[in-house]
Amino acid sequence: MSSRIFHKATAAGTLLLGAAALGGCASNGSTGASAGSTQSATVVTSTGAGSTGGTSSTATAGGGTSTQAAGGGTAGCTGSQLSLKINQGSSGMGHTGSVLVFTNTGSTACTLYGYPGADVTENGSYNFSPRMNATRVSGGTAVKTVTLAPGSSASAMLEWSVNPTGGGTANAANCPGMDGGYLEVTPPNTKDTIKSDPPVDMCTDLQVFPVVAGASGQ
Repeated sequence: MSSRIFHKATAAGTLLLGAAALGGCASNGSTGASAGSTQSATVVTSTGAGSTGGTSSTATAGGGTSTQAAGGGTAGCTGSQLSLKINQGSSGMGHTGSVLVFTNTGSTACTLYGYPGADVTENGSYNFSPRMNATRVSGGTAVKTVTLAPGSSASAMLEWSVNPTGGGTANAANCPGMDGGYLEVTPPNTKDTIKSDPPVDMCTDLQVFPVVAGASGQ
């Protein structure tokens, strides 16, 4: 699937993330992740709400250096330290999903904690207002800090229902994935958002799970 990327210049500087073609599935927090091809994407510091789960780190414009954690511990990852790849999963019972894989591309260790941000925006407006926001679901997964050495990854499941609101045939009115907007993904505790085409079957019940170590989402 080809992806449109939304570009926006800010005084905070331009950050880079990688994004993979979307698609695939997951069911009830389980997935058979498979490697996908990645695309280059320009990502900017967004003023919109990102995911929470601790104090947000701040990226230095163009520098990619994480802020120092309080007490001298490992600092939280910034968006400029992370690449994002979206792997396919498996499907079942009307649900499907993907695995969001965040990799530390920096030269120092950093940490991720909590839930990524995810939403699907509507088409037809300058600000692309959200039509569907992901609900945070633990799925029995403990929320804990994941330390990423340079080159290592953490991941989180993203799931949704393929059944449109009110049933019937899926269309742009009852299935946001078909509306021509964007899927927005924000790494935990950052404001660095990547926007790309949502899967067309992303209709209802969007859910995101906490980050865990490794690339499987589990």
